[in-house]
Amino acid sequence: MNYIVDTNILLEYPDFIKEPKRIVLTYSVVRELDSKKNVPGGLGFNSRIVSRYLDDCRKAGNIAEGVDTESGGWIIVVMDDESVHTDDSLVALGKSMTEQNLPCTLLSNDVNVRIKAACNGVATD
Repeated sequence: MNYIVDTNILLEYPDFIKEPKRIVLTYSVVRELDSKKNVPGGLGFNSRIVSRYLDDCRKAGNIAEGVDTESGGWIIVVMDDESVHTDDSLVALGKSMTEQNLPCTLLSNDVNVRIKAACNGVATD
């Protein structure tokens, strides 16, 4: 199962990225993480934790093609259309993967993202 992960999941549960799962992130999610790194408190701290982990993955291989993680998982950062809102980009990625018969679940704490995903036939959690 591939997990397309929204920024809000990573900011609330930064250790999720270290779990032994197939994690798919978009460039827009990385951009949102970057925008939160200087926010005081837990939000900024969690953003930096995730960013450092992604940088370690980058050092281990080509993160744009997918990298095996130490926990037995796999992570990839895919390019998306920067002119499209991150939420819609995540839904579009999920729809594309579903249409290609690639099993995926979009993980988001945002109820509206989950509604949009459902309207596009994308599994959510």
